[in-house]
Amino acid sequence: MSISANVCGNCANFKPNKGEKFFNCTYAQQAGVKYAMQVRADTRSCEAFSELKQPKAAQSKAPPPAKRTEPRRPGLCPWGRIVLLAAIVILILLLAFGAYTCFFKGTATPAPTTTPAPTVPPTAGPTPTQLNTPAPTPTPIPVFQYNLGEWVQAPPLLLFASSAEKKKQYSAPGPHVAPAGTSFIFITVTLQNAGAGTIGTGAINFRIVTPSGLSFPPMELPFLFYNAYVYKPSSVAPGKITSGIIAYLVPDGVTPLWLQTSTPGGIVQWRLPW
Repeated sequence: MSISANVCGNCANFKPNKGEKFFNCTYAQQAGVKYAMQVRADTRSCEAFSELKQPKAAQSKAPPPAKRTEPRRPGLCPWGRIVLLAAIVILILLLAFGAYTCFFKGTATPAPTTTPAPTVPPTAGPTPTQLNTPAPTPTPIPVFQYNLGEWVQAPPLLLFASSAEKKKQYSAPGPHVAPAGTSFIFITVTLQNAGAGTIGTGAINFRIVTPSGLSFPPMELPFLFYNAYVYKPSSVAPGKITSGIIAYLVPDGVTPLWLQTSTPGGIVQWRLPW
């Protein structure tokens, strides 16, 4: 708008109402500076004016529409997708490896069958080494034979056998009768320990034998029988002597008979009178 004579009242839009000397200038500019003021109509300080406008009623603004939240689509979390992808890759590799293996296995050329050489069974008979190696000869156990009533030195033992008797019955204290075709044989045995250690002995260490290999063990008897003491199991100290009677049941007609015992040096036998 051009202002004539640079008087604020020359602007028809800003002239005061009848009876008023001032009017409001809400937008003025002086030397490039914008400001608002109340002026008279004859004021010469205005360069430009803007029409005074009635403020419009503030309109209530509607709240911005709420953002629509769409429901989350079902699916896997990031880790689940990674695991699923890895499983699919592994499955594809396995299928490819299986197809590769089947293909090359089916086209492979089978190896030639080798015919085993016939096995020749070994000939029976000893080998040359067996023929040249003599069989070990068992060392015979020496047998020492004596007459009844002789002392025998078999270190560390001194042995003596005597008083051999054959009977059909005996009393201990009641009568004991031998079965038909057999007889009781009673022999007195004496043992002395000539060594430095204790020696164990008993009736079981003495047997009646025959050259044909028959053997007759001693009988189980009470401690006192036949008016004498039995040769009972005992431990003989160094220098001590033990003695007693041993009883046997032997078939009639068996001959010759020997009383036999084993010693550290070999077998000792006494010839019996039957």
